[in-house]
Amino acid sequence: MGQGIEGNHSGYPRTDKPPIVDPAAFRLAQKAFTKSLMEHPQTKVYADYGTAAMTRMANGFGGLPTRNFSSGQFEEADRISGEFLRQVILERGGEGEPTHACMPGCTIRCSNNYADSKGTSLVSPLEYETIG
Repeated sequence: MGQGIEGNHSGYPRTDKPPIVDPAAFRLAQKAFTKSLMEHPQTKVYADYGTAAMTRMANGFGGLPTRNFSSGQFEEADRISGEFLRQVILERGGEGEPTHACMPGCTIRCSNNYADSKGTSLVSPLEYETIG
């Protein structure tokens, strides 16, 4: 009793990644995937407006996760849309960033840094999944 359950059942030590059998093939596939991803029009939308670019569309068809998923629409969705957030972030300047990578290697860059009226960072990021 009182013993925790070991969460790693992969057979690899916690700090090790599983081995890549063919590193050259993996790199080729990774490059092809990234190229395809970056050529997709939605990737540009996410890079410009973040995941909040989904707000207006999801609200329109009743799928905006609102009030702890108890409603699918929000009467002020325009004020939390990606377009509105980007405009506010750019107007405020300072530490605010309408787009940045959430982690090293992120190619879409759909995260943002929302600043207050003085340009001081308040939160990073504001995402579609958490603003409704």
